[in-house]
Amino acid sequence: MYDKKERTQNVKKYGLKLREDLFNALGANLVSLLRTGSRVRGEATEKSDYDVSLIVGTIDSSVIEKIRRVFSNYPDFSAYVLVNTNWKRCHELSCCNSCTPTCSAAI
Repeated sequence: MYDKKERTQNVKKYGLKLREDLFNALGANLVSLLRTGSRVRGEATEKSDYDVSLIVGTIDSSVIEKIRRVFSNYPDFSAYVLVNTNWKRCHELSCCNSCTPTCSAAI
């Protein structure tokens, strides 16, 4: 049976560890980390993964590799990566659901 309370506690625990691991890997290049997707919208099922959006200052192959290494320890998490300039533009235009306050929450 799907235990929503237990899954919420797990995401808080793993979310804090994920935030710490990403900050250790990316440092000041990590601009923001947001929870997104069905869990934030309250539409999650037992099989739903944990969606997060990372906003980074700059991106290149070394940043992508660092992100891959961190997320290899979090198989139940999916990452969406935006560069800070794209995030600002996306947020200004309200062009995607993940940018709206009702669909994302800071970790």
